[in-house]
Amino acid sequence: MVWNPLTMKFMNKFSFRLNTCILFVHLLTTFLLFSLTIKTVSRSIKSGFIDQARTTSGLVANQIGNADIHNRPDQLKLLLEDLLVAGNVTYAAVANENNKIIYTTNPENDKYFKEDFVFDNSKDNTYYIAVPFFNRTGNPAGTLKLGFCEELIHEDLHQINKQILIITISYIMVVALLIILVSSRLTRPLNDLRLLAKEVVNNHYKSIYTRSKIQEIADLAENLEEMRTQLVARQKTLADREYYTSTIINNMADAMLTFNEHGYIQDTNTVVKDLFGYPQTKLRTMMITDLIEQPLSVLRQGVISGGGENTTPIQEATAFKIDNHSFHIEYVISKINFSGKDTYIILIRDVSERKQAEEKLYRSANFDTLTNLPNRNLFYDRLEHAMSVASRNETLLAVIFIDLDHFKIINDTLGHAAGDKLLQEVSLRLNSIIRKSDTVARLGGDEFVIILESLSTVHPISNTASKIINSLHKPFLIQDQEIFVTPSIGISIYPFGGVHADDLVVEADIAMYRAKRRGRNTYEFYTQKMNARSIARLNIETSLRHALEKEEYVLYYQPQYDIIKNRMIGMEALLRWNNGLRGLVSPAEFIPILEETGLIIEVGNWVIESSIKQIAEWMEQYKHVPKVAINISARQFDTNDLPLQIEKILTKYNVPAAQLEIEVTESEIMNDLDQTSKQLNALHNLGISIALDDFGTGHSSLVYLKNYPIDTIKIDKSFINNLCYDQSNQAITRAIIAIAQALEMDTLAEGVETQEQEAWLKSHQCSLIQGYLFARPMPVENISVLLNMPQLS
Repeated sequence: MVWNPLTMKFMNKFSFRLNTCILFVHLLTTFLLFSLTIKTVSRSIKSGFIDQARTTSGLVANQIGNADIHNRPDQLKLLLEDLLVAGNVTYAAVANENNKIIYTTNPENDKYFKEDFVFDNSKDNTYYIAVPFFNRTGNPAGTLKLGFCEELIHEDLHQINKQILIITISYIMVVALLIILVSSRLTRPLNDLRLLAKEVVNNHYKSIYTRSKIQEIADLAENLEEMRTQLVARQKTLADREYYTSTIINNMADAMLTFNEHGYIQDTNTVVKDLFGYPQTKLRTMMITDLIEQPLSVLRQGVISGGGENTTPIQEATAFKIDNHSFHIEYVISKINFSGKDTYIILIRDVSERKQAEEKLYRSANFDTLTNLPNRNLFYDRLEHAMSVASRNETLLAVIFIDLDHFKIINDTLGHAAGDKLLQEVSLRLNSIIRKSDTVARLGGDEFVIILESLSTVHPISNTASKIINSLHKPFLIQDQEIFVTPSIGISIYPFGGVHADDLVVEADIAMYRAKRRGRNTYEFYTQKMNARSIARLNIETSLRHALEKEEYVLYYQPQYDIIKNRMIGMEALLRWNNGLRGLVSPAEFIPILEETGLIIEVGNWVIESSIKQIAEWMEQYKHVPKVAINISARQFDTNDLPLQIEKILTKYNVPAAQLEIEVTESEIMNDLDQTSKQLNALHNLGISIALDDFGTGHSSLVYLKNYPIDTIKIDKSFINNLCYDQSNQAITRAIIAIAQALEMDTLAEGVETQEQEAWLKSHQCSLIQGYLFARPMPVENISVLLNMPQLS
């Protein structure tokens, strides 16, 4: 049977169920009590009926036996018929001691007679009983058989049951009414609480109370009110927390979205709109793959395969804005189970600026900013990788080291902007020569290096080197001016040379210096012989770095004479290195290394101070001390403070500036014309004389003879050698003397070793002489003798 909703709602009410349960229990109890009562009354009436039958039968039997009525048929008949008329006896019969019927009121019933022991046992509404009777002597005289009618008893029982039923129904109705009344009184407070609780659903701030005096209901109302209070407080906490969380989410730097297992976006924070440009309503109709260039399976894969973790590691991808502009993002995804369904939370961060910064940092760390070529760091990385590939594939690899000849002169003459432009043009030409699989890198300055990979023979190496020379042979147009530059190239080959990247570069560098010594604009392959020379050079360089602190440097002095006046007019201070193991080392062997390593600056400063200090000591001992000439390296002019430094030392030792002469070479002047000019003029203004050494052997130019404060021109030894026999040397020497005289400068001839050379110079009006003919370079102890006798002997 299907009940309608209203009926079901009514039947599910507590009052209905309570009343039904109580009424059911009461009906069951009443039914049991009614049944028990009827059974008890019935049993009592039946028992009384049987007792009465037995009593009546006993009395009649005693009367028959005592009066001997059984032997008097008339009296017996009268007695038995009176029983039928007077009571509820329906059958009577007397039998003698032999059980023979003497008299019977109903012969038909004789055959049915069977004594009953239980009421209604015979099923014919008659209760049969047989009672023996005795004569006066006490002997059995016969049996009295009576039949009592049970219908009257049934009628009485029916009436009694009817009365009990009426009473029971009346009782049930009264009790049911009382139950309803009492139940209604009990459930009304509960119903009131229910209605009040229903109102609280819509208004959480409405209090729950009851007027009921029933303790349990009062306690229930109190508990509900406490629960309501806690619920309100918890809802307020949740609301505050939700506002707090929402504020954090909407103000966080990262965009946050949630999407379901099918990829559809469910919710977002406000950053998403700022990041992607889509309104929130539009976003909720889109899929996460519309924003991120990643398949949904890939987005979910990290979470699904994460084992116990429900969060992916940080990953990178490309995302798209509303205008389809792509940008780099970083994202992390977490999975939660919400209402039985998987929900994915993705945090997205725009890392475009960081990517750009990383790219910029990567390029600055691995690429040369001027030429955009790989720098030293990336070059070594690629070289090591190329060496491992060559070793695995059993192929050759070449390192080509390129240095631009005389680049510093171009840089200093035309300016750094022109030099930078030249380097850029050179890098473009080098890139155009090599294969895409090869590498061109700039190590710094004017040094370039090339890696040639996957070579089966050495022929492509020579061809590439030749191409480089031919390519750079063409002029470069810089600042509307043609510039010519040549390369010196050194080549090392793996696996014929070193087994480490540094070894290959060093070997190529050694070969490059060999190419420079061979005249530049050529290439050289590295050989073991070059390595031996390089090791020797390295040993010298190492010793030179400790020579100053070990006080191994000493100054020798070579006198300079005026052969017309026959007197010493000056001395040249010459640096010597007295090595503890090798003894005196030739200046030609160690001074170029000092120049290349930059040690010449520190050692040159020591030479300046030692020379001036020595002048001061001589001036205290001798009346006449000639001036001392000091050779200054081009590296020392790069410091910009050379004049100030020398002035401080002169002041420190109280030495007049006229006691000092500075010797410079043509190549030193050419390194940086403007810088050198300023410093030479500053030195000359102090009163220091300037001598131009090795004139005619470098980039000789009459311009700087005119523009620079030159006091003395020193004729190089190479022109004095064979002077008396070589007409070319004679012509050059005469020209130098004539130029000096025309410019009102002194000339001093170096390397004079014979009297014939002296005579020729004297005849051509060159009176200042320096050479072995008069004195070799000597230690300071030997100079004392000459200072005591400055005249030529």
